[in-house]
Amino acid sequence: TFYLPAYPADLNPSSLQPACTARDRLQKWQPAPHATHDPHSSPTTFQESDLNRIKDVIAHTCAESTKESYGSSLLIFHVFCDAKSIPDHDHAPANSELISMFISSLAGQYSGSTIANYLQGVRMWHIMHRLDWSHNNTEIEALLKAAVTLAPVSSKHKPCGPYTIAVLSLMHDNLNLTDLARAAVFACLTMTFWCTAHMGEFTVPCLDSFDSSLHVKPSNVTHETD
Repeated sequence: TFYLPAYPADLNPSSLQPACTARDRLQKWQPAPHATHDPHSSPTTFQESDLNRIKDVIAHTCAESTKESYGSSLLIFHVFCDAKSIPDHDHAPANSELISMFISSLAGQYSGSTIANYLQGVRMWHIMHRLDWSHNNTEIEALLKAAVTLAPVSSKHKPCGPYTIAVLSLMHDNLNLTDLARAAVFACLTMTFWCTAHMGEFTVPCLDSFDSSLHVKPSNVTHETD
């Protein structure tokens, strides 16, 4: 069984995978030049900037959170390949056997959805760098189905209990609403509750992920009277 921790100290990442944020790995981590595959081959001569434009546009198919998730997928994939002493030029285009080995190494250690997401990250990396992605789909589907069955108990969590008016009242009575931060927390909670919305629609994962062009700001709040 192959366990995938963070990049092991005894493995040296290739120069093709420079240090960068997870969200940038799809574009900045390059596949090795392949003797029989030139991703830049074209009957017409294009400038490098024209070819990079293709990757830039494809990158916009993914939300920032998805790029980060796929970036983590690439890390897991390359750690797997390096631990198996697979040469850089065989990492991509990845053949069916390598992809099946990758999935089977993860089965039993992660949830089925996590493994499927890791696979999608590797696939998107191939697409972005215009590499072939042609595999034994029947085998891959069987492996992904088996991964769901083999998922460890620790990867499965019971659904959280619902928020109720009683819970909101309890929080109201125990929060100091004269404190702006706590008032904001309670406002977010009540808005989410009464709008029957997902918490992710009213919050951001971390402060660094706040985007003023996407997320609500105090200046967006208006008061209107019918």
